[in-house]
Amino acid sequence: MSIPRQPLDVHCLLHSFSRWSGVGSIEQGIQALRDSYLYTGDVKYAHAGIIMLDRIADFYPAMDCGAFPRSYGFRNSDPGTGKGKDRGLRMGAGLISEFIKAYDAFFPALAAGDQANVVPFLNGKASQYGQPPKNDAAALRLNAENGLLRPILPP
Repeated sequence: MSIPRQPLDVHCLLHSFSRWSGVGSIEQGIQALRDSYLYTGDVKYAHAGIIMLDRIADFYPAMDCGAFPRSYGFRNSDPGTGKGKDRGLRMGAGLISEFIKAYDAFFPALAAGDQANVVPFLNGKASQYGQPPKNDAAALRLNAENGLLRPILPP
C-alpha cells in the first residue's frame, strides 16, 4: 500500500528526534561535562566536552529552522519568522548560550596548547571527513569561534 505524498515530501523524524530528545541530551551532556571540569579540574571532562563542542561547531552554522516551516506542521519557537537554528529564535537562544558557556569553561584546556589531548583525534576526523585541518589548539579555537560565536553576532 502506498502512502499519498503531500506537495512537499517532508521527512521530519530526524528533526523531531533532534529537537525533542537528542538536542536535550546533547545540551545536558555538555552541561555535565562543563560543570565536572569546573568543579574538579580533571582534564578528562574537558577532553570529552571539547570533542562534542568541536563537532557541534562544525554543523551549527548550517542549521536552519526556515527549512521546516509552520505551514507544514513544524512548531518551532520562531513566532512565524522562519528564523533560528535548531529550535527557533526563542528556545535556540538557551541552547547556544549553553554551548558558549561550555566553550568558555573549556577554553583554558586549549589556551596554551592541547592540554586536553584532543588534537590528534579531531585532526584525524577532520581528515577522514574532508574538513579543514585541526592540527593544533588554535585551529580548534577558531572552529569553535566561527561555528558557535560568530553565527549569533548581528551582521
